[in-house]
Amino acid sequence: MATAGREGPAEHRPEPQSRTWASVPLTVSVFVILATLLGVSALAWALTLRQGMGGDMLVGLTSSLSRASEGMHPEMGMGMAMGAPLFVGMWATMMVAMMFPSVAPMVLAHWRLSAGRRQGPLAVPLFVGGYLVSWTAIGVAAYGAYRGLLALAPTLSGRAAGMVAGATLTGAGVYQLSRFKTVCLSHCRSPVQFFLHWRPGLAGALRMGVGHGFYCVGCCWGLMLVLFVVGVMNLVWMGVLAAVIFVEKVAPFGWRMAKGVGVALIAAGLGVALFPAVLGTGLLGG
Repeated sequence: MATAGREGPAEHRPEPQSRTWASVPLTVSVFVILATLLGVSALAWALTLRQGMGGDMLVGLTSSLSRASEGMHPEMGMGMAMGAPLFVGMWATMMVAMMFPSVAPMVLAHWRLSAGRRQGPLAVPLFVGGYLVSWTAIGVAAYGAYRGLLALAPTLSGRAAGMVAGATLTGAGVYQLSRFKTVCLSHCRSPVQFFLHWRPGLAGALRMGVGHGFYCVGCCWGLMLVLFVVGVMNLVWMGVLAAVIFVEKVAPFGWRMAKGVGVALIAAGLGVALFPAVLGTGLLGG
């Protein structure tokens, strides 16, 4: 009896090792998904840099409005001849560069749930595609807003130019402190409620991607307004905002970051409105 008692536990000793080996496919899949998202993001950064070096960079309101206030034509260097398809394509590339790192936790969450429900290998790509569809749709609206603002620029004085740029930054800051921002950021940081409304199948994965994309738009569109001031393809400010978005969504202190950025943007907006000469200093990019 004593011998049998010793052999019983011994037979089960390899079990923890077998569980470890069983987790290897899970680890590999997580690595592949993360590597793919970050690799595509890096490629998008490279393409954005190439577009900027090729003269396709769209500068911001600070530059166009300061040109107008100095009697220069605001369309100089603004890429105004660019058609909507090219602009939207550039916008989508920028969103891939800036957003894919911060959306990675959500993609992994979707993959784990879809794998458990045997959704197939296309579920995750469709989820990511739906996410990008949302940001691309916003790019269409962004193009219309950009053209409208640039058409307004020639009519503005230097003081009015500062007011427009300042109001844009202040509005972005106020939105950072708003209830709607809080709701959308809560969704992006803790998407439990989102996945309680699971949509099965590949069409469901696409719809969930689109839905999450619009929550992400709701979370980040105020920060995107900053790019219209400092430069739509200003790589430095793109990097700064991408880092802010990542911290807001992933870091434990993301809530405080969002509020702090809101206060900073309000202060910057008031400063630009009160001292419009800052538009020509280069401090805000453009």
